[in-house]
Parts: sequence; structure tokens; C-alpha cells
Amino acid sequence: MDQICEEFVLAPGASELIKELKKRRIKIILVSGGVGIIGKKVLGDLWGFIDRWFINKFYFDDTTGILKKIEPTRFDFEGKERAIERMCLSWDIDIKHEAAFVGDARNDQLHS
Repeated sequence: MDQICEEFVLAPGASELIKELKKRRIKIILVSGGVGIIGKKVLGDLWGFIDRWFINKFYFDDTTGILKKIEPTRFDFEGKERAIERMCLSWDIDIKHEAAFVGDARNDQLHS
């Protein structure tokens, strides 16, 4: 898994952006079709800056290291918008005027 994680890097400026958002007390939600252990490895200490995440989870056998379970996020693809709406509602954030969305994949487009 470490070898796979080495293939992924943060986009330029992402680290600085995350730190600045947290400095300004802005909530950060990570909604990804990726794998949690890769996200944690790539983000490193920045993982702790994420207020809520929706990401696929892989579980491995402690003895053999073999993948034993995959827990997919309910909010992949078209569900990303629902995840953001859900968290904005729970945090009393006006999604139209107080929320921003950043994505780098084709399915990272929200409906207005």
C-alpha cells in the first residue's frame, strides 16, 4: 500500500489552502471516491484538519495483511452534493452563500 500511496501527491497550493481555511475557522469536508488509507497517507498531518470526511474504507487482516472488507462511501459520484448539503445543514451553513466546493475530477460538478 505504501508503494501505491507514493503515486499520489497533493495539488500545488493544497496544503497552504487547507491551513489557511482552518486558520479562518472554515469547516472542511472531504468527499472522495478514493480510499481512506491513501487519503490519510497523502494528507499526512493535514488529515486532522478535515472536519468530516466521506471516503471509501479498506479493512485488512491484521495477521495476513489481506483485504477483508471494503466499506464504500454512500456519497461517491452524484452523492457528493448530498454529502455537502447534509453537512451544511447540520452545521447551519447556508450552502448558497457560505459554502464553496473544490474538485479535480469530472464528477466534481455540483448543480446550482
